[in-house]
Amino acid sequence: MPLDVAARKIGVSERKLEQLERGDAKPTITQLRAIARAYRRPTAFFYLQPLPPKPQRIEDFRAMRERQEQQTVPELLDAVEAAKQRRLTALELSSVLGHDIPSFGVAVSLNDQPEAIAEQIRERLGVSLVDQRSWRDAYPVLRNWTDAVEDAGVLVTQFSNVEVHAARGFSITDRPYPLVAINGKDSVRAKVFTLFHELAHIALGASGLCDLHDATDRADVVEPFCNQVAGEALVPAASLLAEPIITQRELVTWDDWRLQELATTYGVSAEVILRRLLTLGRTTEAFYRAKREEFSRTYEGAAANAGGFIAHFRRVLRDNGTAFTGLVLDAYHADLITPTEVSRYLGGVKLLHLPAIEGALTARAG
Repeated sequence: MPLDVAARKIGVSERKLEQLERGDAKPTITQLRAIARAYRRPTAFFYLQPLPPKPQRIEDFRAMRERQEQQTVPELLDAVEAAKQRRLTALELSSVLGHDIPSFGVAVSLNDQPEAIAEQIRERLGVSLVDQRSWRDAYPVLRNWTDAVEDAGVLVTQFSNVEVHAARGFSITDRPYPLVAINGKDSVRAKVFTLFHELAHIALGASGLCDLHDATDRADVVEPFCNQVAGEALVPAASLLAEPIITQRELVTWDDWRLQELATTYGVSAEVILRRLLTLGRTTEAFYRAKREEFSRTYEGAAANAGGFIAHFRRVLRDNGTAFTGLVLDAYHADLITPTEVSRYLGGVKLLHLPAIEGALTARAG
C-alpha cells in the first residue's frame, strides 16, 4: 500500500508512519487498531516474530505501460489473497466432506491452435450451441456459463472494490480447484468474456492478473492469445460465418443493430462480435478501432450510471461463488465447521442471512 494512502487510512502523517515502520516510534492502542483496519490484519499480526513471509504474487499480464500504476492498488492484492485462501478452504472442506473434486482436465500450451483449445473447453463444459443461443438475456447467460464452469471443477468468484480499468479479472491455475475471479463492476456480457479468457489462462497453466488488452507485440503474447481462445469458444468461426446476417451481405462495415443482434445470439458484447469479424477478415482494422472507441465511451457511461442495491444474500453468492458457498453450507450442516467459521469463510456474513442464501442456492440448482 503506498505510504500516502496508508497514512491517510490510519490517520497519521506520512512522517509518523515512517517512524512507526522503522521502529523509531510506537503506536498508541488507537493507532494500532487503525493500522490493523487499514492493512486488514488482526492486531496480533503485528506482534509476530519472526516476520511472516510476504505473499507470493501471481504474474501480471496487464498492459505494460499502465502496470506501474496498477500495481499500487491494494484492494486488488487483497482480492487475490482472499481468492487464494478461498481455494485452500474449498480443498479442505471437500476433503472433510468426502466430496470428489471434478477435474477441469484441459491442459494446453501456446504452441496449440486457439481454435483447438476453444473446442476442448467447450467440450469440457458440455454446452451446445443450441443451448447457448437459447440464452437471450445477459444475466441467464452469465449464470448458465458460470454453472457449467463450476460443474467442470473451476471455482468462480467476483471482487468489487477495484475499478475495471485496473483489472478485468485474474486466475489461479493450481489444480484441483483452479479459480477464476471476475471484476464485479464490469458489465454482465463483459464478465462472460472475462470468464472464458481466464479459462484459457487455466488451460495454459498461467495464473495472472488480466486486463484483456489485445496488444500484439512480441513481449506480450499471453493476453492476446487468451482473447483468441475466448472469442472462438464463445463465438465459433464456423457458426458465425453461417449466420444469415453475415452470409446475405458482403460487408466490411457493420450497422450497430446487426452487431447487437449477433451479440444477443451468442450472449457476448457487440465488441466481441466485431473483433471476431476482424479476425475472420470480415471488417477492417480501421473500422474496428473506430467502433471500439464508441464502445468504450458507452461502457464508461454505463459504469458511471451503474450501481443500485444488491440484496446481501445475492452479493454473498456473487462474491464467493455458488460452488464455494455450497461447500461451506454443506460443512456447516454436517457439523464440521462452527457458525463463526461459516461467517469468516463467507466474508463476515451473519447467520440470519443463511436461509436466504440457501434459498437462492436451491432455486439456482433447480
